[in-house]
Amino acid sequence: MTPVKANLSAFRNIFRFNSRAPRSEFWWVTATLFGGVVLATIIDMAVFDEGRTYPAVYTVATIMFIVFYATYILVTISVTIRRLHDMDMSGWFALLFFLGGLGFIILAIICSRQGTFGPNRFGPDPTYKEDGWEADIFG
Repeated sequence: MTPVKANLSAFRNIFRFNSRAPRSEFWWVTATLFGGVVLATIIDMAVFDEGRTYPAVYTVATIMFIVFYATYILVTISVTIRRLHDMDMSGWFALLFFLGGLGFIILAIICSRQGTFGPNRFGPDPTYKEDGWEADIFG
């Protein structure tokens, strides 16, 4: 799954918590969130001096970053729940996300595992297509 397809799929399924997500979708969404945060931080450090020089631009940039971050947090939680479902685990494990860095590391390790082969109680295998199994670039 390409980064664009993964992010589009994640946004399309943002409120579908009862299905499954492949590893590639989870990792591309996570990478997009991380990349956006790093890019916003670099721009903030390089251009703005806490809003003293360009207060209006700083305010707009801050609002844009907050909207991006809030949106991608929701998408990341959604895709994490669906990723856990792919491994036939409860979506409640996604609450580890709120433990900070340690919770994210635990979730990253859990979500790195291969999902269950074929259908499970949360639906059909997301990597299965009519013409065969789709290659998952992460395994």
